[in-house]
Amino acid sequence: MKDKMIISLFEDSKNEIREILNNNKHSSKFGLILSKNQIETLIAERKEILKDTGRLEIGESVLSLIVNKFCDSQYLWQDNYYETISEVQNIFFIMKNESMEMISDKELIDYLYKLYNGKAKGSLEYIMGVGLDVLIRSLKSMDFDISEVLSEEEFEYE
Repeated sequence: MKDKMIISLFEDSKNEIREILNNNKHSSKFGLILSKNQIETLIAERKEILKDTGRLEIGESVLSLIVNKFCDSQYLWQDNYYETISEVQNIFFIMKNESMEMISDKELIDYLYKLYNGKAKGSLEYIMGVGLDVLIRSLKSMDFDISEVLSEEEFEYE
């Protein structure tokens, strides 16, 4: 049984690598490409994050969703692409834990994308500071609507 699980995980990683390499066709339109080695590293980083946070990823790959969503950002260029995707993936799992599962993966990725390209102007530090705080307060008040949250004055530095 354990051998079948290891083979399954290996096959899942191979499929994910293939999927993200195929995503390069789309992202290359924006001058962005992830190498196979970078993708393997991103997958390994995700596995470590999942292990550290005690989370499981079931279903569609968050990494693939992030790559597809972020590749058209005006704040990404080839020199910062890999590092940004790596950090966004890390931020995603931090926010997912902090949100207590009150937001879907796709909603959270949309939130990160819109914030990154909007108020944050490409600043991941801003997203981790102000963006996380606003997200958590909005979710706790049970008043989370991406479009409303992203237009709030709360995002201004004080």
